Amino acid sequence: MEQNKPGFKMTDWDLKKEAWLNSIKVLYSKVDKFIVDKFKAVGYDVKVEKEETKITEDYIDSHIAYNYIVKADKYKIKFCPISCIMIQYNGRIDRLLPKGTVKLILDEQDKWTIADRFSFPMKLIEFNEKNIQKIFEYYF
Repeated sequence: MEQNKPGFKMTDWDLKKEAWLNSIKVLYSKVDKFIVDKFKAVGYDVKVEKEETKITEDYIDSHIAYNYIVKADKYKIKFCPISCIMIQYNGRIDRLLPKGTVKLILDEQDKWTIADRFSFPMKLIEFNEKNIQKIFEYYF
């Protein structure tokens, strides 16, 4: 059995779930800084909503997370937590935009990144203001 191999470490699923939920909070605070504050600064009427969502995953079972919805005049951006269990990564949130969905990936260093489409291997770019602007230009 694998767990008897030297160096094998059992996953603490409760700890993984808590880290995932905390990383979502970190992402949403960056959304406030990079998106909400910028929309407000240029004069948009901005409203932010949280919407409870139930996620069921292997090993972790069901848990509650929150979708984060940003409404700025006619624009709507919705962040939807998908999973904290991914091969090679620590989680995924989908960002729903008018012209498509953008995948946000929590990388091995627990930093949020943007998946530049789904390719193999997955190309990840930094979740920062410059790259968010590029995404908006393409998906709005």
